[in-house]
Amino acid sequence: MQHGDSTLWISEEAIQGWIPASSGKRGAQREFSDHAIETALALRLVFKLPLRQAEGFLRSILSLIGVDLESPDHTTLSRRSQHLDVDLRHAVEDRPIASFTADAAYDTIGIYDVAGASDAKVIVPPRKTAIRSRRPRARDRTVRRVMEVGRRQWKKKSWYHQQARVENTFSRYKSIIGDRLCARHSGSQEAEALIACNILNRILKLGGPESFAIEVTNWGGRVDFRAAVGFLY
Repeated sequence: MQHGDSTLWISEEAIQGWIPASSGKRGAQREFSDHAIETALALRLVFKLPLRQAEGFLRSILSLIGVDLESPDHTTLSRRSQHLDVDLRHAVEDRPIASFTADAAYDTIGIYDVAGASDAKVIVPPRKTAIRSRRPRARDRTVRRVMEVGRRQWKKKSWYHQQARVENTFSRYKSIIGDRLCARHSGSQEAEALIACNILNRILKLGGPESFAIEVTNWGGRVDFRAAVGFLY
């Protein structure tokens, strides 16, 4: 095992798209494509580099692979990041929020009122000292249900544990990217967050298994996985 060894994949498409095509408009043309800027900013996030060091790091990579391309300088990276259009694939379509899930710190009347205005279901465990209010409220249904079936069973039936997936994602973000933004301007911060999400998605795709549904045959109470295994080879 070679500790600290890093391998970078740079596709031919990335090299070909490093320099943008001419826009045909008057004035100075951009020297670097959005893809080149995004690549430099991604390296900055992964290796936790200031912009100046990211510039030099990318320059050395381009030199090592023997391509006649320049690295965007740090001022260009700072300026272009404020208006960079980062393409991030959405996991779901944009649509009204159906439910709001959070821990007991969000067990407040205000949360229920805001969620109720959007017809969103609140999945928040009530505090252990919670009691029913004098006036009927949506929160009372949760308090009553927890009293009836118990806190553990309520969490299971309400799918509260789905929150763990979100917490795991935030944990991955903080451990790989960091717990704070590097950019100072709001536009650059938005681009940085989107690039970071793309990085996490790429890591998950490269390191995770390709899962898919398989058909399992049951012979007299015994499960035969041979047909299923055939799909894996």
